[in-house]
Amino acid sequence: MNMRVLLFLLAFFPLGLAAQTEEWDSALGRYESITIECIRLKQELAAGGNVSATELQKLVGELNGLKTQLQGASGKMTAAQRARLSEIRKMYAEGVPRSTVPVKIKSVKARPGLFPAPPACPVVRGTRLASPLFRGPTALKSSLVNNNPCPRRYFAMLSVGITPDLSYGLGAGILWQRWGVYVSARSNFISPEHAFECMSDGSVADGSIIWTTGESRVSRLNLTAGALWHPTAWGSLYLGCGYGRRMLLWQDSGGEWAAVSDCSKAGIALDAGFILHYERMLFSLGASVIPGGSGIPRADLSAGLGWMF
Repeated sequence: MNMRVLLFLLAFFPLGLAAQTEEWDSALGRYESITIECIRLKQELAAGGNVSATELQKLVGELNGLKTQLQGASGKMTAAQRARLSEIRKMYAEGVPRSTVPVKIKSVKARPGLFPAPPACPVVRGTRLASPLFRGPTALKSSLVNNNPCPRRYFAMLSVGITPDLSYGLGAGILWQRWGVYVSARSNFISPEHAFECMSDGSVADGSIIWTTGESRVSRLNLTAGALWHPTAWGSLYLGCGYGRRMLLWQDSGGEWAAVSDCSKAGIALDAGFILHYERMLFSLGASVIPGGSGIPRADLSAGLGWMF
């Protein structure tokens, strides 16, 4: 049997397979190997080379072995197997060897529960997983899939300082699978400007006593940033630091404002709290404290309402 006769038989061999039904994955794999070997011999002949009788006999033996394997089969091919058979025939027509094994991607089932679980980072094993093929007339090029980074989720939040002073602000952050970062700004938008300082007993640095009108106000500012830890599907913890100020101001009888030094704080501020996740909605409860300087630390409680994008 010469090479041209063998190639003719290989081209029309799938017509004889149409009635076979079982063990298709094994049979199609064997048929693909024979087709690739036949294409290689055909390319050698086209390049002016010689094909030995031993190689032809080996290929004929493989065809006979495949025929024997299919004689005991029964049933029908699946849609995926028919598609693979079509790909093998197309590969033979194009004369470019390639793998026709379909890529199987396992679906990931979501864990049951009231609250959605944070998405897991996709794991890609091997360099041929889901590699798209770009077929050309003379060569085959494949693009390799890179590991996708874990998806980021963004959120924004309205926050309110509840006690002892009302303040209002905004927060925003980025959350990955287990960790994230955030920034927060909160103020009551009252100016801290003052003409002089006094103590809570009314004494001033020059030894005089302040006479007040009874009017007072508090200037509050909290600017912080920090880290988020997302240990469960329904909640996150946050911890951060930044700048904080709580200044108590009294108005004297002359209409000027004085800062009450031993009742005011400014400096490093610490933030800590908890964020509850319910679908895309976020609810937060936390505290801010200004621990440094003289006197007792100044702290306040805050709450927030946010949305995950």
